[in-house]
Amino acid sequence: MRLVDQDTVSALIRSIVPLLGVSCRRCPHRALLSTAQLEAHENDRRQLSRLPLLCRCGSKDVLRVLLDTPDEPQVFLAGHDPAAARGQRSGF
Repeated sequence: MRLVDQDTVSALIRSIVPLLGVSCRRCPHRALLSTAQLEAHENDRRQLSRLPLLCRCGSKDVLRVLLDTPDEPQVFLAGHDPAAARGQRSGF
């Protein structure tokens, strides 16, 4: 599990776990977005960090996380925060 950097939508499609973890920095809401929800396609070069995402609380300040293994979606939804694990809790 790692924070999105310069990753593109097409890289997400080709990954082992084609889900984007999204965590709101204002409220505790977390969600997994599939490539279908992102309306992604194989040649989509949009950067994941620039996708306009909006939490149900109305905040646009969300943390985007790439999931590397099949067990990480449940770990992410349970509250694991890769930024906190690295000591980078800015914005919370």
